[in-house]
Parts: sequence; C-alpha cells; structure tokens
Amino acid sequence: MRVLLISMPDTMYLFRWAQARVPNLAISSIAGNLDRRAFDVKLLDLVVEPYGVRSTVKQLVEQFKPHVVGLTSMSFQYRTASRIAALVKSIDPSIKIVLGGYHATMAYDEIRAEGDSFDFLVRGEGEATARELMEGIESGSRAFDRIHGLSFRAGQAFVHNAARPLLDPAAVALPDRESRVYGYRGGWNGGLDCVETSRGCYMKCSFCSISEMYGQSFRKFSTERVIEDIRRVKALGGKRVFFSDDNITIDVARFKQLCQAIIDNGLSDMRYSTQASAVGIASSEDLVGMMRAANFTLVFLGIEGIDEAKLKFMKKGRIVDHSIRSIELLHKNGIAIAGGFITGLPDDTPEDIRKVFRFASNHRIAVPIVWCSTPYPRTKFRDDLIAEGLVVNETNYYRYNGWNTNVRTRHISRARLSFERTRCYLAFLFRAAVLGDNHYVRKAREASFLRMVLWRLSAIKLFWRGITGTWQSTHSTSFYSWRDLPLMVPISAIARLRSRTVTATRRGALNAAESGQGSAM
Repeated sequence: MRVLLISMPDTMYLFRWAQARVPNLAISSIAGNLDRRAFDVKLLDLVVEPYGVRSTVKQLVEQFKPHVVGLTSMSFQYRTASRIAALVKSIDPSIKIVLGGYHATMAYDEIRAEGDSFDFLVRGEGEATARELMEGIESGSRAFDRIHGLSFRAGQAFVHNAARPLLDPAAVALPDRESRVYGYRGGWNGGLDCVETSRGCYMKCSFCSISEMYGQSFRKFSTERVIEDIRRVKALGGKRVFFSDDNITIDVARFKQLCQAIIDNGLSDMRYSTQASAVGIASSEDLVGMMRAANFTLVFLGIEGIDEAKLKFMKKGRIVDHSIRSIELLHKNGIAIAGGFITGLPDDTPEDIRKVFRFASNHRIAVPIVWCSTPYPRTKFRDDLIAEGLVVNETNYYRYNGWNTNVRTRHISRARLSFERTRCYLAFLFRAAVLGDNHYVRKAREASFLRMVLWRLSAIKLFWRGITGTWQSTHSTSFYSWRDLPLMVPISAIARLRSRTVTATRRGALNAAESGQGSAM
C-alpha cells in the first residue's frame, strides 16, 4: 500500500527568513514506525520547499497514486491542511485522508466531518496509532473502533475512540529520513535537521499546549539511540542538528552525558542547537561548558518575561535571575542566544513592550523572538484571557502562529499592541549595542565587511516584511502611509520572483522521487 505523508508549509516568517527550514520530524517518525515490507512511503516536507504547494501536491499525488495521505498540522496550519485534503480528494476521492498533529489532538471536537475531507484523525503521539490504522486500511478489517487515539468518520460525524496511553520511548523506532522527496537546503542553516532526545515536560506553563499532548511527563530516549540518529543525519549529508525536545534541561546530568557522547563518538564536527529553559541552563556552568565542547552554537532560551508578576500569571515562577545567569553563561562560552519573550499579557502597556526590547539589547540577545500571547486551544492561558474578554480572535486559528496579534490588553488595543512590537523591533535593529556587539554581526564582521553589510540588509528586509506583510499577507499595514509603497512593491516582486525560480528544482525532485532516485539527500 502506498502512503504519502505531508507536512504543512506554513511557518512564522522569522524562521523562513533565517533559512531555518527544519525538516518535519513527525512525518519521519511515523514513516520509521511503519512496516516497510507492507508500505511504500514518501515524505513531502513542505516546510523545506514551501513554494507552489498546490502544483507540488497535485503532481506527486498523480504520479505516486497513494492509497492514504497523512497530513500533520498545528492549529495555524489547519486551514492549509484542509485545502490540501480537499485538493487530494478532488484528484482521487478514494484516497483516505488522515490528519494528525497538535490541532487534531487539541481541537478534534471542533473538526467537522460534514464538509471536510478528513477520514481519520490521529490524536496524541502518532507512531502506534498510525501504524495500526494503516494496517487496518491495508487489510480491510475496518475495526477502527478498537484503535486507541483514533477518530474516524461515521456518516456526517466523527467517532472519537479512547486516548492512547503514552508510548514507551524504547518502542519507538528511529525516524525514516530516506523517504523524503526533498533533501537539505542551503542558506545560513544549510544541512539542518531535527532530532529528539526526550518527550514532554513537567512544568505547568499556562500558555503551553505540551501538557495536552504528552501530559505531565518526561520520557527519555536512550543516549545510544540519539547518537545513532545523529549518525544517520550525518550520513545523509546533514551538517546541523536542532534538538526539538520540549525541555531538554529537565535532566541536566543526562544532557551532560549526551554532550559527552557527542564528543566521544566524533560527532562534534556538526553544529547543534536546542531550545532550553533558563532555569536548566543557569543551574550548571559545567553543562554549558560541555555544550560548547560538543559544538552547540545556538540556544533558544525560554526567558518569556522580565516581570515577576507577569511570569506568575504564566505559571513560570520567579525566573528572572535564572534568565540573567543563563545569558551570562552562554555568552561566556560563545554560544549565541535566541531569546524567547511573550508580550500581550493582560497588564502590558507600550512601556512594558519597550522594556522587553531594552532587556534584549542590554543583555546582548543575538535574536530576540518576541511572541505575542496566543490563546492556543485547551490551554489555561486561553481560558483566562477569554474570561477577561481580552481575546479578539477566538476562531481564526490561521493567525495563531505566535507572531500575529490575537489579543488586546487591559490598556492597549490589538492594533496598538501589534504596532508597538513592530516599532520596537525596528528600533532594536539600530541600537548601538546591537550594531556593535550582536553575536551574528560580530561573526559576520570577522568574516568580511561585505558579509556584515549583507547581514544587516537582510535583517532590515526581514522586519520590513513584518511591517508590510508581503511575505504571508497576514499582518496589518494600516499604520503605514502611501509613502511606504515604493519599497513594498519591489520587495513583493522579489518574493514572487524567488518563488518562480525554485519551480524547476521542485519539479526535478518530484520526478526523481517517482523514478526511485528521490532519496532525501
């Protein structure tokens, strides 16, 4: 039986600009846990190549002729997933369509069977549920009501089976990366891939949906498995690894062991990055030193906020001192910091937003990623904000990407919140501290003056796209006058031209995949 697994192309444009096209781990893991003797699987990772989606999907479905198409989707990607599902059904109505991922898990009761093209929903961890579903479809048993974690269509409604217990990490096979249609891309993060070492997090942050996905759990893959996974990435041409763990620093001793294993197995010639809690990083100077020795070059640090009262609202606890300490340790070891902050909290004022950017500048955060409060489905954060009447967009999940503004505060409107954050980003770019002591500006300057200039211009272009919305056409432009149009037009034209230039490459990859030569690398 032929199975096509597809990840959605939608990403926050900050990541797309930075060429942070991390191949989707979910579909690779699903594929790795299917019996390859029974299933012919292809992975269409639209994160890697997000251009010409409709023609790409149509071409591959017509060539590969899958019996089942599986889509993975977060909430802000659900609209795209629905459109792709409808497109697949229009090509061949007999194809079974499965939706998995966060949205199918968090909002399964909001997905209508009537009018949608999905035949099944896989909720929670998908490896075992998807495997049993594919085996059931292939055998024709139709005993779908016995599969835990599955929702299946029954007339004009879905039947939701009992949830599946969390999986034993030892029972999860390694991801299948060889079945990818697209290989690694170039850019600043060329050869970037994704590896997981654990699942889940004990913390109870009110804004996070991890606990709904995995419960209050922390399950670890063996160090040997992680090292083997990194070896496979390297053998396929990967040069960088992003550890996607929900909270890799929960077990600091284990993280140290992993760093030592990377060094001992001769894998420190690759570059590593991860997301981590400020408390975990601040707890051990030895850990950060070992991260440096293992060649960690970037940490996405969960700073979240700089006001203790607002951190308490998010159930983060008193972590400001930990954040400052972790920043110092990472700077000391030459590891770049992408600092994660959340604005748009109930008591936020324009001055509070400015304080966040001043903190990022004063503490030399290389890349401040200032999210806006997002009321994700089934989170306490959503319930609290709705109760106060602060959510201005409850149903249009397409805008739930962390960047778009879906809330107001007690003091400022949604529009003012969006404007202040964009204005602060632009001001941040031209602060003397950023120009003189930003990690990436310094590295670019050490390489060459021209590279530094190009880095600055590309950064300015990034935030201009954020203002005008020319990249995803989802940002408000109401604060900007007709005088902005001379710059908006060429930027839009360049984006369209870039989209066209990849068409030949995309078609070549699809044809190679159909001829059996389309291995991921």
